[in-house]
Amino acid sequence: YVEESKPFKGGKIFRVPTEAEIVEKQKQEANQRYLEHIKGNIDDGLIDLQTLTAEQLTAIAAKAGLDTAGTADAVRNRIAEATATELAEPTKGRGRGKKAE
Repeated sequence: YVEESKPFKGGKIFRVPTEAEIVEKQKQEANQRYLEHIKGNIDDGLIDLQTLTAEQLTAIAAKAGLDTAGTADAVRNRIAEATATELAEPTKGRGRGKKAE
């Protein structure tokens, strides 16, 4: 696929994304889909973040591309934040994803 760059007189220049950019974009999209899946399960009551073990929370965070450092509560909060806010305004495909504080 091709990404549009700045147009010049008489036409447009198309910049072909590098292999790394394509892989990064696919990874972000996969993470986004996984977060939407988790959010759906939370909304449906299939998953309760409060009752998950630290290992389960870490596994979810790792699979969603979130930071897994810190206490179980910190990871739980990151997942809750990602599933609530990430979906409200999907991050643009450009640049890096938002890093959790």
